[in-house]
Amino acid sequence: MLFTRAMFPLFPLSALAAPTVSERQSHDVYIQGVTFQGSGCPAGSASVQLLVDGRTFTVIYDKLAVSAGRGTTDSDYQKLCDLSIRFSHTPGYQFGIFTASQRGFCNLQSGDTGLVDVNFGYSEEDEEVRRVTTYKGPIHQDYLKTDDFTASTTHWSSCGTPGTLIVTIEITLDAQDPSGSSQLTVDSTDFQFAHAPTTRSHICSG
Repeated sequence: MLFTRAMFPLFPLSALAAPTVSERQSHDVYIQGVTFQGSGCPAGSASVQLLVDGRTFTVIYDKLAVSAGRGTTDSDYQKLCDLSIRFSHTPGYQFGIFTASQRGFCNLQSGDTGLVDVNFGYSEEDEEVRRVTTYKGPIHQDYLKTDDFTASTTHWSSCGTPGTLIVTIEITLDAQDPSGSSQLTVDSTDFQFAHAPTTRSHICSG
């Protein structure tokens, strides 16, 4: 299985917000690196951008697309990309994703259906948070889908260990007419890791 890895120096995502000492201790989150794998993100086809404001982390995909039509095969109807995003954060605190946005393009013939299935979890836990978006043809447009979470609905990382956030993106296409031409892409994913209301730290109990 092919892996693509993007490494970063430890970088405090909250540093540019000029927090006080107590705020800095409770809110610092560091990206250590990202690993990609899957049919939708083969080696060299995905990249990572950490914006200078330290608040937005974007993954850009070149191959995360499904299509139907002449010349396509069964493998073109389903693509998957697993992201392993490694973090370190202040001991005694947890963190959780509060906003994740998918951008892409949808061109579906009448009767065709496209699905974008996104799962969020952590490597040390079995629990996941799932979000599924359905697109039905006829449709021809760019899309932006944002998943917002609250303190009660987000999935907090484990206490006492550096976090590895696992994000699995699977896209599928159900084409009624194989001779038609349909396409669904995921072009990028934006994760926001700044202070509330995007990503928030959470004090561990005990």
